Amino acid sequence: RIYSELDWFSEKKIEFIFNCDANFGILPRDIEIARHAAKNKENFNYPKALSVQNTKNATERAYLTQKILADSGLNKGVTLSMQSIFEPALKNIKRENISLKTYEVLQQRFTHDGVTTYSDLILGLPGETYDSFSDGVSSLISNGQHNRIQFNNLSVLPNAEMGNLDYQRHYGMELVESEILNTHGVHETSVDEIIEVQKLVIATNSMPRSSWVRSRAFSWMVSLLHFDKLLQVPLIILHKSASFSFRKMIEVFMEADAHQFPLIAEINDHFFKRATEIQNGGPEYYYSKDWLGIWWPDDEYQLIRLSAEKHLIQFYAESQSLLEGLLNESNILNLSPLLTDSIKVNLSLLKQPRFYDDLEINCDHNILEVYAKTIKGDSLLPRKIKSTYHVNRSAQTWDDWPSWCRQVIWYGNKKGDYLYGSNSYEKEYAGHY
Repeated sequence: RIYSELDWFSEKKIEFIFNCDANFGILPRDIEIARHAAKNKENFNYPKALSVQNTKNATERAYLTQKILADSGLNKGVTLSMQSIFEPALKNIKRENISLKTYEVLQQRFTHDGVTTYSDLILGLPGETYDSFSDGVSSLISNGQHNRIQFNNLSVLPNAEMGNLDYQRHYGMELVESEILNTHGVHETSVDEIIEVQKLVIATNSMPRSSWVRSRAFSWMVSLLHFDKLLQVPLIILHKSASFSFRKMIEVFMEADAHQFPLIAEINDHFFKRATEIQNGGPEYYYSKDWLGIWWPDDEYQLIRLSAEKHLIQFYAESQSLLEGLLNESNILNLSPLLTDSIKVNLSLLKQPRFYDDLEINCDHNILEVYAKTIKGDSLLPRKIKSTYHVNRSAQTWDDWPSWCRQVIWYGNKKGDYLYGSNSYEKEYAGHY
């Protein structure tokens, strides 16, 4: 029956299928179902995408089913819905039966095999603290998650256990009503004036209001610097060479002095203000009339603003000074030339409009080799060696800012395809949003 349904989808040229099975891969037959869908994609070019929610603990079958879907192009990436990696928080939401080690193994295997993964985390779970949240994010990146962490605000559904008032009182949960918006959705007014709303958790006993705001700002800063690739190269290089945790490096930007680092402080101030707006019932995303007239994640809006307003040179200068200060504090001044090279490489790789000529950059270290190995799950240490890198800018060009916003920042969102050498021209099917 399922095979015949898949055949029907292919014959009728159905582009997108969302599978409501919450544990696809838990049964042996799921492997054969995935293979049949992949065969149909090969023979008929339909469906274009099959979105599944993979099983949580059956490691080998979860891997096989997702690998089949990824290899066929049916699934652009595997979502690892951890929600948290802090065990007390997982216990509070009755998710402690799901092994974190399983997720770790799956992430490493998929990364090694070139299959894109995304991690889902939920902000504000009962029992989660700022420290546990930021340490968890740092740990996920260290374990090899360099594509994307999707940070979701915790919302309470009426008939879920969290909807129970006794449960909310027990964990000190504060709720606020917020309009439901879609990331990259258009700004529209409801024809019937009925607005869909949700109840967001904006504080708990373990994460009071100020900590929630800091956690939300931290998640945006992580996204901007690491997952939007604005500083991913130097962050990886310093993690490798100086053993700095990603949390430590991100927090340096969150504590930047406004007089010495005005641009970075301005970005940080935006994140804190926007987190406070959400906490008071404001929109989860940032609307920009100038940039496609859609709702942007705040980190992406800042990337657009830095690029379009020509602040990138200042941003990288401030970033280098800020990170050199971290090296000074740790008494490892000899890594300053390595930092300089890694920032130069990152800036040169960042996709921008109206770049039509290729670029050659010379470095004194093996920056790109270390970076490429790391994001593929392998290990290579930085070393001093003359290196010349060719950046093929002419292969991908954008004549105007709206095209760049749409094709690079929006369509490249899930994979963070913001550096030259990556391709993401197709709109992603938003099956997991």
